[in-house]
Amino acid sequence: MKEVINLPVFKAQSASVSPAISAPDFSQALTVHSTPLHFAGPRPERRKRPRPSVVESAVARRYRRFQKLARQNGPQALDVYL
Repeated sequence: MKEVINLPVFKAQSASVSPAISAPDFSQALTVHSTPLHFAGPRPERRKRPRPSVVESAVARRYRRFQKLARQNGPQALDVYL
């Protein structure tokens, strides 16, 4: 008899406790995340990523500087990069 009595009590507790705890938590989470606190002012339309050509040109510039050092000072100048 004790097992039969304990099961409905456990179910009633879980049913009464879970909506009381989980429902306000979800609503709070939604309200907190829908308005980011760190951002003050109107949101920008979209952050544009740099075009791949821009990135490649930066890499190419670095490589040209590397070659120029090698030409001017000889191969021992490249020990800086090792």
